[in-house]
Amino acid sequence: MELNNIKLSISNKKLTDNEKNSLLEAYKILFNKMYGYDIINEYLKKSSSNTQANYSINLFDLKKNELLLIYDKDNNLIGGGRIKEIDKKTIKVLDIAINIDNEYEKRNLWKMAISYIEKHYLNLNYKKMYIEIPLNEPCLLTRADDLGFKESPDDISILGNNKTYILNKILESKKDE
Repeated sequence: MELNNIKLSISNKKLTDNEKNSLLEAYKILFNKMYGYDIINEYLKKSSSNTQANYSINLFDLKKNELLLIYDKDNNLIGGGRIKEIDKKTIKVLDIAINIDNEYEKRNLWKMAISYIEKHYLNLNYKKMYIEIPLNEPCLLTRADDLGFKESPDDISILGNNKTYILNKILESKKDE
């Protein structure tokens, strides 16, 4: 996959049913890796009155989160990420789910997405950005480090039941921008 052909956008547009299903599939894969089972199917089993469509509405509720949308060269949605505003100057990337088979390309696409989000929110005058990385994705730590994200003891939960690393970065313009 050519990363030059990837299209990224941060949007609050209403997703089509096909886009929701594509994004749900990417999140199923991510959550299965993080939690060891398909959390969406488990949720639906326990909530017989809910449908997958209702769950997808909750997962991608744009009143709570903005969405990063990732499209391939044919304009097919191949992934997305949830972005939460912590306060008027701080955002947090809750997760990025990408539905492609090649793990190396997926990791590089993740890095490209984080960089895109950083530039977008820097242009909106945000000052700090947090990212969450699944514990079972240590290769993403290197890519986050390449982008200047660091883990802080202040961000580590004392409960010990986290499924993610939490890293942060102070956003600032570079001289060449």
